[in-house]
Amino acid sequence: MPFDSSATVPSPAAVPPDPARPPQGYDGTAPFPSDGPAPARGGAELVYVTVTAAIVVLPFLALGAAGW
Repeated sequence: MPFDSSATVPSPAAVPPDPARPPQGYDGTAPFPSDGPAPARGGAELVYVTVTAAIVVLPFLALGAAGW
């Protein structure tokens, strides 16, 4: 039985465009388009950022103090 490759490969015109592709004006160098300044953080967000920073920074301070 001969293999007909034209029946298995769609032509370029028959392939729909990829919906996940960025718009043509986007060059991929910026992670997000600039929408202006970030909104002010609320109280809960400030607590979240402060606790996260403490969890990241305090172990390194403790290691530095233990080595000193």
